[in-house]
Amino acid sequence: VWDLDQVMPRKLPKVNHPMFTSESTIVSPAGMELDWTWLDVTSGTVSHSRLAAQPGLVRNHDLTRDDGRAMVVVSRQDDRNTAVIAYPSGKQMVIDDVAFGLARLVEGDAVAYSTGKGRVFGKIGSADARELATLDGDVQSIADLDKLTYAALSKKGEIVRGRFDGSGFSRARVPDVDSGAFLYGEPGGNVLIASGNRLLRWDATTIDEAARFTTKITWMQATPTGTAVGLAAKETYFVPARGDRTPHRMPIGDVMWLADDGVRSVSFNNRNELEVLELPSMISWTMPPISVSSRNLTMAPSGRRIYHSIGQDAVLWTLPEPGSDFMLWLDEQTNGIEVDRHIQWPWQSGVP
Repeated sequence: VWDLDQVMPRKLPKVNHPMFTSESTIVSPAGMELDWTWLDVTSGTVSHSRLAAQPGLVRNHDLTRDDGRAMVVVSRQDDRNTAVIAYPSGKQMVIDDVAFGLARLVEGDAVAYSTGKGRVFGKIGSADARELATLDGDVQSIADLDKLTYAALSKKGEIVRGRFDGSGFSRARVPDVDSGAFLYGEPGGNVLIASGNRLLRWDATTIDEAARFTTKITWMQATPTGTAVGLAAKETYFVPARGDRTPHRMPIGDVMWLADDGVRSVSFNNRNELEVLELPSMISWTMPPISVSSRNLTMAPSGRRIYHSIGQDAVLWTLPEPGSDFMLWLDEQTNGIEVDRHIQWPWQSGVP
């Protein structure tokens, strides 16, 4: 017996560039309209707040799930960059003179950023900013790790990590660092380094190569299950976090969202249909088409809710969870088993 209210998509107001900040809240970062837009997917209510910065071009954005903050960096007419952090309460915080692309929200109501050159600063809440580290050259990339923990990379290849209180600080050097290298925090506290076509991992002791691809890495997202890696060749691979860590190509389109635990992704296939991919089993299934969809798409942290635009409106899908008899059915019909909310096949050896 199915509850159709839980299976059928629900119509909601449309917002541009949607991102879930929690299981029930979507934020649309301030853009040309200079307004933040917040959507409560439970009630369907929409609220707006004016961007607390001088007019300019919004260049990049970031968000954090622990407290629902969102951030944009605005390039102003006077050639200065301003970071604006918005809270669900409506409060906003402004940080001036932020180097473009070098500001990251950090768990614990914090932000790590650079003003240029080799200096990295940290700010917690409304407290004054303090210098966290000085690198041997201009800062290339900053990443958030665990709570109040950051990492930073210089253009010369020096990499540092530490906590906002100064503890746990360490330095290393990335060999043959690429000019477009960037960092991403891996669950558990390791630092992933995308350097050209190489995926490297720094555990604060050694830097090891995790994978190598045919073309340059352009983006990545790390989860407890594994890391999704996007390439310049418009291909996406999944590198499992445990067991056989051989990269597997993901059969997805050019717009993808990944659940926080890494067990599910959603994207548009070449027929412009929503396609859900279970990881790391690579089992895919397609959502029933309801209308011509736009590329506005986002997935909730749990991977159970999918929001996407259709024309002038939007819909919210809630994916059903397997029932208590799922494991029995799986054992009778297949040779797979369920592990941590995902299906494991016999050839995926070494995965606990």
